[in-house]
Amino acid sequence: MTPTSNVKILRSIHEALKSYSCPNNLDGFYPHFCGWVLREWEARPYYLTELANFGHDLTQHPYRTDFLLREKAKTYRDFINANNGRHYATSLPDQGTACEPMEKNLYEFFHESMRLHALTHIEESFLELDADDFWNRIFCEDFEDRAEVLAAEEIASQFGFYGYAADPYLAPLVLPKEENHYPFQNWELRDFQAALDLLKIRNQGTRLKIIQTSSQRRDSLAERMDRKYFKTIQRDNFRA
Repeated sequence: MTPTSNVKILRSIHEALKSYSCPNNLDGFYPHFCGWVLREWEARPYYLTELANFGHDLTQHPYRTDFLLREKAKTYRDFINANNGRHYATSLPDQGTACEPMEKNLYEFFHESMRLHALTHIEESFLELDADDFWNRIFCEDFEDRAEVLAAEEIASQFGFYGYAADPYLAPLVLPKEENHYPFQNWELRDFQAALDLLKIRNQGTRLKIIQTSSQRRDSLAERMDRKYFKTIQRDNFRA
């Protein structure tokens, strides 16, 4: 059996992740995204940003309040740009540290979700591969053929950390002209709950249809077997 070329494997992974990451795919990343938003928005504490000027640089530190994020963030844009409680050293002049927004957490969740889906796709579609090893090769620049390098770079740029396939799930404070590119920006917490409720109803309906279809197939098979058995009895009686 001829092994599948790396280019075909990479393109297959890309197509699988492209479909999975699309907000219109109700069986893809979208329901996991809604669940993540609900968990984080409902339970996370609300942080303010403290500024301190030490003369040589300006630092920012998160200050935890007694409020929950759901009490202060009214829209998804407020939520995703809120302080996540962590700060980091910056490379900006005259600024020592800055606070991280929830957007950073989203990127982490998005990338990990893409990784897990890719591993599942590789394991199911390319049995001869070590899924973890092949996925890691994409981000370690381990390919040499030009076509392989380009295919790997496309996956890394779209679905790696800060991958631009996550853009539809963002909501920048300063919006560009293409506001429709950010469909969740004005959603409220209740909108995400409603979306999950609708998905649950949809999935229950899908399962019911599967059960009904299976039942109909069993009934049809039983009827065919009964007819076959009846014809056999008739034939045997006729011969007798």
